[in-house]
Amino acid sequence: MNKQRYYALVIRYFCGGIKTRILRLLEQASEKSIDMTELISEALKINGLDLKKMVALTADNTNANFGGINRGGSNNLFYLLKQENPKLVGIGCPSHISSNAVQFAVEQMEYDLLGFANGLTAHFSNHALRWERFHECAQIEAHVFPEKSKTRWLSLGRLCEEIVRMWTVIESYFRSITDCPMFMRRIFNGNLANANEFKVLFYFASFTLDHFNRFNATSQTLKRRLAFSRDDGYYGDQTMRLLAEMEKDGEFDMCLKLKSAFKKFYDDSLSYMNKWCVHLEDIATFFGNWLTFESSPSSENILSSYKRLCSAESRELDNLFGEIAEMNETLEQLQGTEFDSKSVEEKWSILFKNPNFILLKKLVSILLSVFSSNAFCESIFSVVKNLKSDERNRMQLKLLNSLLSIKFNADFDCVKAYELFLSRTDLLEEVKRGEKYVQ
Repeated sequence: MNKQRYYALVIRYFCGGIKTRILRLLEQASEKSIDMTELISEALKINGLDLKKMVALTADNTNANFGGINRGGSNNLFYLLKQENPKLVGIGCPSHISSNAVQFAVEQMEYDLLGFANGLTAHFSNHALRWERFHECAQIEAHVFPEKSKTRWLSLGRLCEEIVRMWTVIESYFRSITDCPMFMRRIFNGNLANANEFKVLFYFASFTLDHFNRFNATSQTLKRRLAFSRDDGYYGDQTMRLLAEMEKDGEFDMCLKLKSAFKKFYDDSLSYMNKWCVHLEDIATFFGNWLTFESSPSSENILSSYKRLCSAESRELDNLFGEIAEMNETLEQLQGTEFDSKSVEEKWSILFKNPNFILLKKLVSILLSVFSSNAFCESIFSVVKNLKSDERNRMQLKLLNSLLSIKFNADFDCVKAYELFLSRTDLLEEVKRGEKYVQ
């Protein structure tokens, strides 16, 4: 029996502000691109949405979604959707690229960082007596190590931070038990240098992965920080201090080996991100600083974006140029007012009260509708995981969609919901009925 797989179809649009909504949670067993295309096309059609008006597809950078790093071949979701909508933009999730960059760099390391992390969590998994011993060493009542997700490598950062924080207790625990796993025994029951070698490794991992968790792959800040750390030989204060202590103890070769591994990690992660971000950098040309009001609107940039995403007709471009000129005048008049403190979407909503900004509104609505990552989808799957637990595993898709719509799509809070129910006597009568499910 084929195992059903969930697909979260999420839409984003601009209507008096940026709106993000779950359109539908879909399920099917097949992961083939042709089947995914049919599933998405049918869902859009049922909801009265035209595929030809879809601006961009944002998804993980899998072969089934985009056809690999070069976006080649015809057997992928992006290619098949573009047959119906040639102007469709493909955006590989930057957070997914960052996650994969960490995975690639960790797997290329000479040190088994992941083996230690997985071995640690596996050792305590479902072992109450081991936790009891650990708590005695730590002199605390309870503690749990965060688990690394199998597919989201950025979660390794949280585990590394906790390992660093509890290192003294971890070392004390594994030195004290008689049934110490062989891998841990080689580290903690040998000389102090072996333990310090892994300790400094996790100091470095905690410092570096913090950058990945704070910035995604498209952020020049992330790339600059990684490159600066590599070129300057700085791997975090705790890392540098422990390396200095190890060098004082004569562990020069070990320190050189560690520094070489750290430099290679930066090289590998930067190389991976640079390769996979090529398409994102091309798309970024349409999103100038004018869109976020960080610089004055440039007619050249705006016209170029309009040609690519909307139309290249001369009449429309001429009209758009006039709108840009009028918008610049309006922005000069609004300078120094409370307009400056508004959010980006609030500023555009104010500007679009001017009925003359027809083409500008069309372009900006498109640009602000583009998802920059899959974060919203990931939050949906987290909720689904909690809703459809081992104890509640028979929940039907229809009920799941209803619960998700209420959680993610409702525009009113609990107070407004309470007032709504009180005002709807028909709903109150349905609630009083004895049927298990109300239609």
